[in-house]
Amino acid sequence: MGNKHKVLNENTFRNSKYIQVVNKQIGCNDFKKFCESNNEYKGQFDFMLDTFKTFILIRNCFFCDSNLSMNDKVENAQKIIGKYLFSDFDEENNETISDEGKSKYSVRFIQNVCEKYSTHLYRRIKEWYYDYLDNYSLNSNINSVLDDIKDEMSRLESVGFDDYVKENINFKKNKDSNYKIYISKFDSLYSDNQTFEEEFIKEYNDNHITPLTDDELGNIYLVYTLIVKCCNGITILLENKPIEEFNLNERTTPTELFNIYLSQLNLNQDRYDFRMEALQFMLQTTLIYPSCAKRGLSFNEMMNNFDICYFLIKMGEIINDKEFKITDEQIQKDFKDLKEIYDIIHSPVKSVDETLEHYRKASTLIYNLISKKRIANYFIRVS
Repeated sequence: MGNKHKVLNENTFRNSKYIQVVNKQIGCNDFKKFCESNNEYKGQFDFMLDTFKTFILIRNCFFCDSNLSMNDKVENAQKIIGKYLFSDFDEENNETISDEGKSKYSVRFIQNVCEKYSTHLYRRIKEWYYDYLDNYSLNSNINSVLDDIKDEMSRLESVGFDDYVKENINFKKNKDSNYKIYISKFDSLYSDNQTFEEEFIKEYNDNHITPLTDDELGNIYLVYTLIVKCCNGITILLENKPIEEFNLNERTTPTELFNIYLSQLNLNQDRYDFRMEALQFMLQTTLIYPSCAKRGLSFNEMMNNFDICYFLIKMGEIINDKEFKITDEQIQKDFKDLKEIYDIIHSPVKSVDETLEHYRKASTLIYNLISKKRIANYFIRVS
């Protein structure tokens, strides 16, 4: 019980085993969206998330903060419960404004929540708050609360309630060892992207005097995105498949266009909602196509080789961008290695054979870069 349990965020909870069961009970695919569009269920997803998040936080508070006194743990637990379950909690004074406390969720609302374990857990938390935590100075025996928390946690862990069960993408494994398709963990295609970014930022800040800014995080994201684009683009190009004709017109939706791109990488997204990513992708195609057209490429040809087109155009832009800055020396080295690969691909050639030779050389270098021990964990191979 001493290990710290990962705190729930909305994305993890939305795609958890617990919510998958709720989806089946209700007969929907996405309980959060279902609650938002049905008045009878409005607010129930938020209630469940608040309840489980509160429980995990107070469990961690009592069993993982070993350096704190029990008085401090009780005070922190009160603040956690007050923050998520009371609408009139004063964090500064660590108490509810009204004598009884104004609950965030009404008794009638709790009675109508469709999933009953969450209401059971909610009532236990309120019971711990009023019977023990709020009167801790008068009631020093808190062992019953700790035993209750252990029992509830054991019950939840035994069924893996917050296991992530929805994959963001499905992929087809390719037995050819030279066919290497990756996604970056900085990319929202990666199922646990939010947790990865949070851990990356924390580790970065722990090892640097100056905290990581949003602008520099964006630049770091771009460097490792371009490494993946380069790798995937070279892989597709050397595979030398015939150019595929797509039925594209002004009515093509962002999702349809994004699906075409994913299919080029042997990926599909039929189990997850990628509307935001699809809109971003359509914007990317709009921005880079004029440069592709100047090189004599049709839109279909660009879509067949999108990653290498994006890599070459974007690298050309940031190499000449004086405001593009990376302060970390190791990441600077990764970018320098990537630029050397870009220079090989971008150097003048006299024949198709010479072009292919450059790409083969670049493929060896990009595979070595993406497999570098220090950054290998930033990527996941999907084919």
